Amino acid sequence: MLNWVGLTWGISNRFGWGIYGLNLVLELLKRGGPIPICLDNIATNSMPKEMINTLEPVISFQREHLKHMHRTGSVATLKNTMLLHALGNNLDWNLLSHSFVGDANVGIIFFEYDDFSPPALERAKRLNSIVAGSTWNAKVLRNRGFENVRSVFQGVDTNLFRPIPRKGIYKGRFTIFSGGKLDFRKGQDIVLPAFRIFSEKYPDALLVSAWHNLWPLTALPMIRSPHSDLLPDVDVNGMLKIKNWATSHGIKNDNFIDLGMLPNEQMPDILKEVDLAVFPNRCEGGTNLVAMETMACGVPCIIADNTGQKDLIERGNCYKLGEMGKVASDDPGTDDWGETSVDELVATMELAYHDRGERQRRGQAGADFIRTWTWSSQISQLLDTLEEFC
Repeated sequence: MLNWVGLTWGISNRFGWGIYGLNLVLELLKRGGPIPICLDNIATNSMPKEMINTLEPVISFQREHLKHMHRTGSVATLKNTMLLHALGNNLDWNLLSHSFVGDANVGIIFFEYDDFSPPALERAKRLNSIVAGSTWNAKVLRNRGFENVRSVFQGVDTNLFRPIPRKGIYKGRFTIFSGGKLDFRKGQDIVLPAFRIFSEKYPDALLVSAWHNLWPLTALPMIRSPHSDLLPDVDVNGMLKIKNWATSHGIKNDNFIDLGMLPNEQMPDILKEVDLAVFPNRCEGGTNLVAMETMACGVPCIIADNTGQKDLIERGNCYKLGEMGKVASDDPGTDDWGETSVDELVATMELAYHDRGERQRRGQAGADFIRTWTWSSQISQLLDTLEEFC
């Protein structure tokens, strides 16, 4: 293994890629090597002070050396460094991956659309290997001719996300959680009509949503929804008016909570209070980090059986949504996506509502399943994989 590991994406505790990078860096620091280098932004504004202190060597190195590492108009080679390149749809990488190479170069990929252009395929073949965030991603890449591909799943901070006693802040309510940035792919437009039907029958139902993100424009693809012809408005601060959007779909005001934008470390205090979580996502390139964290807290989850989410589903560890229809999309590369039936989601919510014992059993089974997916364990798998290839 080379002495340095470079990351071409930013680290943060507020969004998926950032959380992945943050935990990779923290684990490398805990191990004492290889030494992490962050080539992109380190967003400390919402991090606790203790975490910032732990990251100080990485922050100081970036502050003192990053400006000297750039080579204007040319590509800088980082010696004795394994450079990890963040890849997404169409195997695209960012500007930093065009500006830096390492002695070894590895793609870390999460994609949702499995349609790749010939130039993208050729560019990706320059990498030593690719680490895919799900079995589905890895299978697609192998079918496209990539041999050095392994799947390594994301981890969960099981010290933070774990079953803990609830305080009963939603006492008397049957509380359902839905998380993930507002996006057609995430299926919130399926959640709303299902919950409207459910809450009309069970007035004690309460939908707790965590649908905000730093990029509200990700909500625009929701215009394709077969269930909604409305997009959420944006307030003067650039935040989506989530509650207004929900009530415009027939959800009563007192049956809906918008959590706003919360740092990741505050989510366990919310999750411990909920009775059920729903993830009718149409596609996940990875294994759905929000669902993983929710399962880790012992919350029984309803999960759509498609794409990357398949890696989360084992017999009895969740409620599986298995009736996957074809997604109405003109975009290429969506053949493997799955459209959850509103009726099946409602029926599964009712099944969970009426059997508390089974809910608890599935919640505990989910927590037991995800308990081995610690960041330490997953980063160990990642490093073993990198050493195998490089």
